[in-house]
Amino acid sequence: MSPVKLYHFPFSGPSRGALMAARAIGVPVDVEIVDLFKKEQMKDSFLKINPQHCIPTLEEDGFVLWDSHAIACYLADKYGKDDQWYPKDLKQRALVNQRLYFDSSSMYVKIRAICYPILFLGETQIKEALKDDLNTTLGFMEQFLSDSKWVAGNSPTIADLGGSKTAQNYHALQKIKRELLLMEKQSKKISNNKAY
Repeated sequence: MSPVKLYHFPFSGPSRGALMAARAIGVPVDVEIVDLFKKEQMKDSFLKINPQHCIPTLEEDGFVLWDSHAIACYLADKYGKDDQWYPKDLKQRALVNQRLYFDSSSMYVKIRAICYPILFLGETQIKEALKDDLNTTLGFMEQFLSDSKWVAGNSPTIADLGGSKTAQNYHALQKIKRELLLMEKQSKKISNNKAY
């Protein structure tokens, strides 16, 4: 069996989330950097692996998977020594999945709408409407964290690793949202985790 390979870009929040999940679960991965700034994801060699040309991408024994949440779920199911990171209990797992979907369909969408134009299109100003959208979404994350010790319950799960890419950026986001006290605490907890 060949080792798990993770095509990764360190500036990508989803990519960091997938790598953190692998580390938390204890899966050794060979990391191959794909530099999005140099458009390396558009090379023919990478397009053969992932025609959608997105990062992160996992490759294992001919099996290819992309999307950070799908990768985290796969690694937890296949390699998890227990079910802490991705609970087997149906209701607990459903809550983790809901938080992952929230991250994918709301949090990341709002963060990307702000970051992509600055990083790749040379824009220097953040539109107020985008700030407002992000404020609303971050408020939901704050609510999740006010209801439990972690994003999806009282112990860390892959939902914390997926959502932590936003918590990691807490200090950069302070100018957009005034008080994210629970997200700041969450960022510190994740930073103390072995996966970080």
